[in-house]
Amino acid sequence: MVGAAGLGPTWFIMTGGALDGLCAAWYTLAEADQANPGRGLGAGTPLILSGANGSGSNANQSLTDGAAATGSGGEKRAGWARREREGIRKYVPRRAGGGPASGKPSIMPSQQILNPIVARNEQMQQILARAGTIAGCSSAVMLVGETGVGKELFAEYIHRSSPRSEKPLVKVGLAALPRELIESELFGHEKGAFTHALNQKKGLFELSSGGSIFLDDIDDFPLELQAKLLRVLESHEVMRIGGTAPIRVDIRLITATKVDLKNMVNRGLFRADLYYRINVMPIEIPPLRERRDDIPLLVDTLLERFAPGRRVTVSEEACRALVAYDWPGNIRELRNVIQRCALFAGETIREQDLPPEIRCSSPLEVLTRSCAQCMAEDEMSFEQVVACLESNLLRQALKQAGGNRAQAARALKMSLSTFRDKLRKYNIQESSGEDAGE
Repeated sequence: MVGAAGLGPTWFIMTGGALDGLCAAWYTLAEADQANPGRGLGAGTPLILSGANGSGSNANQSLTDGAAATGSGGEKRAGWARREREGIRKYVPRRAGGGPASGKPSIMPSQQILNPIVARNEQMQQILARAGTIAGCSSAVMLVGETGVGKELFAEYIHRSSPRSEKPLVKVGLAALPRELIESELFGHEKGAFTHALNQKKGLFELSSGGSIFLDDIDDFPLELQAKLLRVLESHEVMRIGGTAPIRVDIRLITATKVDLKNMVNRGLFRADLYYRINVMPIEIPPLRERRDDIPLLVDTLLERFAPGRRVTVSEEACRALVAYDWPGNIRELRNVIQRCALFAGETIREQDLPPEIRCSSPLEVLTRSCAQCMAEDEMSFEQVVACLESNLLRQALKQAGGNRAQAARALKMSLSTFRDKLRKYNIQESSGEDAGE
């Protein structure tokens, strides 16, 4: 509940991770105060957090000059309050000198506050910008990407950034619904329409009217029902099973798929007209192996989530292994690995704490993975990648041989003269050590 400015403290009844909503509301009120002083959120208005039961506590702790945290439950809430304070400090308006805010609030724009997606990768930034632009219209969106890339998060981001954000977002996992129930669940039914239809039931399209509906795994939508879905999208009307009159609905459709729908159309497994109707605004989400520069940031974010109140770091060796791994399960797999490590590792996650499939078993594996990363991210040519791999192999062999060129050449199964020529070719200046043994 938000109190009016000038009538006392501003209250937010919060449960769990409601910080995003709090920050968005604070931002809205602060902006109102800038536009109409005295009508929005005054700089001196305190911000109070309370438990869902509304009870207060005398142990209020200062967040900033104009904000306080109230715990319900005493010491049990202390850790929660600390974490919320740390997050709120990023958003609460401040003066340059440290006092209450005056002028434009120095907080994140509301769209960024609502964004649940962590990314610094340039390609991902462009995709997010595209998603933000698409959010402003009501056209159908199709999210394409491998399993675990975060298609549902993108659906949430688009909905929460859209004019429909105050209305419901209904999520439907089509792969998890029995095929015989999909029609009843989506379109609803009238009482007595079929055996065991004892009551009238509204379908999910009706329930999401005014908002958005997210159909995950649209490739699993039964072919025999695709014409009915197309009819809903074209006419904005839904007909319940056993119904006699169409029901008007206003929905924004967001679909997701992990397969090539165009290929399914060519094979006759998906209607072409429906494909073109839902593919108005396609967004292709890259797999994690194509945005490796986001992995350290994602790891830090996940550690904050799974190890609250602890300062868990990641060793350089473990970080290299995490970045080099291809992550077939994408962000979902990364989340599970970090959750496990946060539970069992100590203050530092080391390479031996990682699952066997992520730990690099040999230096050669590290090099080949690194070169594959260079080719994907730096747009190096094949010849450049081969030269990079060869020079790294030479350096690694020298390092393992303690600088002994003869020993390094034997390890690479080449003659000492060839080894020396390659060192000169790549201008590798290493301590020669002993060249004996050739």
